[in-house]
Amino acid sequence: MKKLAIALALILISGLGLFFYLKNRAKKDWEPLARQRLIAYLEERFDSKVEIGELDFRHLEGTRIEAIGKNFKLHFERRTDIAPIIAFDQITIESDIATLYNGPRIVNRVVLKGLKLTIPPRDERPKTQASTPSLNPVIIQTIVADGATLQILPSKAGKEPLDFALTKLTLKSNGSGQAYSYETTLTIPKPPGLVTAKGQFGPWNGKDPRQTKLDGTYNYVDADLGVFKGIAGTMASTGSFRGALETIDAEGECRVPNFRLSMAGNAVPLNVKYKALVDGADGDTYLKQVEARLGNTSFTAKGEVVGLKGQPGRAINLNVVMPKGDLRDILRLTVKSTKPFLEGSVNLKSSIEIPRGNVDVVDKLKLKGRFEIREANFTSDAIQDKIDGLAKRGSGRPKDQKMDNVPATFNGQFRMADGKLDFEPVVFVVPGALVDLTGSYVVDAGTLDFLGSLNLDSKVSNTFTGWKRWALKPFNPIFSKNDVGTYLPIKITGDKDNPQFGLARGTDSTSAGRARRLP
Repeated sequence: MKKLAIALALILISGLGLFFYLKNRAKKDWEPLARQRLIAYLEERFDSKVEIGELDFRHLEGTRIEAIGKNFKLHFERRTDIAPIIAFDQITIESDIATLYNGPRIVNRVVLKGLKLTIPPRDERPKTQASTPSLNPVIIQTIVADGATLQILPSKAGKEPLDFALTKLTLKSNGSGQAYSYETTLTIPKPPGLVTAKGQFGPWNGKDPRQTKLDGTYNYVDADLGVFKGIAGTMASTGSFRGALETIDAEGECRVPNFRLSMAGNAVPLNVKYKALVDGADGDTYLKQVEARLGNTSFTAKGEVVGLKGQPGRAINLNVVMPKGDLRDILRLTVKSTKPFLEGSVNLKSSIEIPRGNVDVVDKLKLKGRFEIREANFTSDAIQDKIDGLAKRGSGRPKDQKMDNVPATFNGQFRMADGKLDFEPVVFVVPGALVDLTGSYVVDAGTLDFLGSLNLDSKVSNTFTGWKRWALKPFNPIFSKNDVGTYLPIKITGDKDNPQFGLARGTDSTSAGRARRLP
């Protein structure tokens, strides 16, 4: 029995020794193969030269293995003169030994830490022949790359790269040669807010990464517009996009329930529906169609948001058409008073330019266009009484009590720069009277400086009653001009709340507007 026990012990020890020998031998066999297969896959899949700092393997239960690598760099087209197209601090791979020897090669899970994708400019990519697809591809079922960054280098020299920081990113395979399904969360720096998106990405275009397909839907919440000087509000946006990394078509809706300009501080709800083309190479956005609603006012726009060589930030250029807006919405947005001083319907066509620069939007805003305001009434009784009095005198009925709350019409051309509106000219019409003015309005201070002419249907004597009417009859020819009943050179100064009307005298009178017959 003792000899039998000794023999069994020797057999057990020998068996264990043989087991560990075979295990270590197998480890020595499959580790180099696994390393070789991993490098070959990465180089073929991404058409890149692979650099590996470290790569270690450990055996899990059964035939499963785990690989942990550090400091990987994949150089596009094997070029080391430009930034690596893919780099990551650490990779953890879970797979099965059997997939290293025969297909289908399935990797259960890949976890990447410190992933950075850098898409090179088109002109830095040499032309190459398309490679033959692998006959035995690798399918990675799940990729987790939280904390990843995507940088698209601009095609035009001097422009800033386009950067995206993805706080969470998960991709799931849909099969060999198919796009991955993804879900991601990222924080946008300007305006700061949280974006969640999901959709399809790929398959990866190894020869031209910018042409890798991308589509999905997004939800952008709590975007603080206050980072842009001169405006404020909290924006939420939803939409969809499709295309490739280089060029993306997007459409969606933005909602800002508390949109406001800092110079006025009054909140007006703003909703915008858009269709746009985004240049992924430079980050420029071309607005193909914009339908917006400010309060009760609808308008459309087209334009672009673009950057310039060697200059930070982006400029906004728009062409806006507002066929029938509510003047109260516009004035509530631009004037400090909570009660708009004028009511009416506005027709507006304007170009809008907002240059780059860290200054208040109003100070850098540039406008040029035409406007028409119909059925306008002043909300100040004192001002409206003056307008009513002008209409009465201009019609030759200075005591007509039925002429009350007379509506006015404005139209003209305007320019805006450096916070000042210049009118060239503006025409103001009420029954019996026409005012032709040229001048300026300083937005922040609300000050007026206009010269022009007052043209009345009636003769000057008919603007009064009683003995004054008879006393002024001899002067009718003096005040008549170009078949206009009464012509007077005038000026308007003061501010929007207390305008001062007076006769233009001396050199001012020679600069006043010409006599114009009423329509």
